[in-house]
Amino acid sequence: MAKTPAVNRVADLVRLLNLLPYLQSHPHNSLMETATDLGLSPAEMMHDLRRLHCCGYGNFHDELVDLTIDYAQVQVLNSQGLDKPLRLTHTEAGALLLSLEALEAMPGLFNQEVVRSAAAKLREIVGVTAQSVFDAPAHGYDLGAEALMEVVRQAVDKHVRLQFNYYSQHSDSLRMREVSVARIFTHERSVYITGWDHEVQEHRTFRVDRMHDVYLGDKPATPNENKFKFNPANPFGFESDMSTVTLQVHKEDAWVLDSLPIELESTSDSPWLTGVIPLVSQTWLVRFAISHADRIKVVAPAEIVKLLAKRVQLGLNAYDTELNN
Repeated sequence: MAKTPAVNRVADLVRLLNLLPYLQSHPHNSLMETATDLGLSPAEMMHDLRRLHCCGYGNFHDELVDLTIDYAQVQVLNSQGLDKPLRLTHTEAGALLLSLEALEAMPGLFNQEVVRSAAAKLREIVGVTAQSVFDAPAHGYDLGAEALMEVVRQAVDKHVRLQFNYYSQHSDSLRMREVSVARIFTHERSVYITGWDHEVQEHRTFRVDRMHDVYLGDKPATPNENKFKFNPANPFGFESDMSTVTLQVHKEDAWVLDSLPIELESTSDSPWLTGVIPLVSQTWLVRFAISHADRIKVVAPAEIVKLLAKRVQLGLNAYDTELNN
């Protein structure tokens, strides 16, 4: 069975809710008169009235709209308050504002003017008593990122390639990329794009805050979406059988894990946190572990531990060589 489009479902909901105030103000109208006034057939009107019986703030009979329906008259016995707009509580308004601030922290994915306008209206409704809690700029909001995402959106709308310099943590390098955007998504408050990298001829994922000098190319985009599969639960495509590395990091230095796809294991009274990350790049892991050697310990697998020890020893030997010379 085909699903009803979301737009139609919203229109149905609006029509049903508009029925209640109409019936309250026209208590003596017949079903035929009501249908004529609202531009519906009697059969459609009867269908809507029966659906109203399933509307309310709960699932039990005393929490649903109560009507008596016959062709001579439709009487509303209990509207459950759905015949008039309800005022938001401070808690509800605060929750909405926090959600809007989260949207503001994802520049480019949403119309920021609409988000900021809605937040301003909610703050006005809440009043001064709660503004000290909610009237604050969104954490991480960056106008520069919003401008960058506008270029990304233009590339998608105009079906052209995107060109930018990208810093890769894996290779510790900055180089020019030419990409046909296939998807934009967020993960843990960071925005990413996945696209066809025309240099390596495969799909790659790029974190937006590591993109620089972004501009539209003059070649048509070829995102090769038929070769691209996206899993929201695994947006980076880490395979279940991919090799993993077990790390330990001191609790005071847990911030270094913020940018890693790490699964933390249950912690005890130990001052060390233990976690597992996928081994995507051995070169990157070695460089990362050595640069944070005062905070992180690699405990498994054994071959990675031995490789790290060898690289560290080579570094120390280089210092000895310099001193002897």
